[in-house]
Amino acid sequence: MAHEGREKRAGSRGLWFEGRLVLTSAVAVLVFGVAVSVAVRRSIEDLTLVFVHSGWQIVPEGLDAQVKIMRRVVPTGSTIFYILDKPEAWQLGLWQRSLYPDYVVLPIQGLAQLETAEAHRLREANRIEYAISAGQPPVNPAFQWQLVLPLYPNAVPTILGKLAPE
Repeated sequence: MAHEGREKRAGSRGLWFEGRLVLTSAVAVLVFGVAVSVAVRRSIEDLTLVFVHSGWQIVPEGLDAQVKIMRRVVPTGSTIFYILDKPEAWQLGLWQRSLYPDYVVLPIQGLAQLETAEAHRLREANRIEYAISAGQPPVNPAFQWQLVLPLYPNAVPTILGKLAPE
C-alpha cells in the first residue's frame, strides 16, 4: 500500500510536470506568434515608407525652396559648380539629387581648386557660368552677382552666383 501511494504521487508529479510543460510551450508559441505578427506589420510599414515615399522624404523642404530659386535663375541643362569650403558629401548629394536630370552639379573644394587648369578646362568645355557656394561662410569666388539662398534648419549657408568671365 505504501508502494501504491508513491506511485500515485509520482504519477501526479508527472502529470503536473506535463501540464506545466504544455502551458509553458503554449505561452512560448503565443509570445512567438505575437512577435512575428508585430515584426511583419512593422516590416510592411517600413518597406512602404522606404519604397513608396523615399523620393519625397530625402530632400528637406528648405532645400526645395533653394532649388526653386536656382531653377528660376539658371538655364535648364546647365552644368554648375558646387563650391564647398570643406567636404560635405551629404549636402552635395542632396543638390545633385534635387537637380538631376536637368542640371549637372560638379563639386569644387575651395577657391584653390577653382583656379586649377582642370577647373578652367571643365568650365570652358561645359560652358559653366554658375556656381552654388556653401560653407561657414560660403566661399566667394568674386561672382558677377550673387543671391543668398534662404536658410533652413541644419542647412549649410549657401549662395548662388554667376561666375566672372575668364
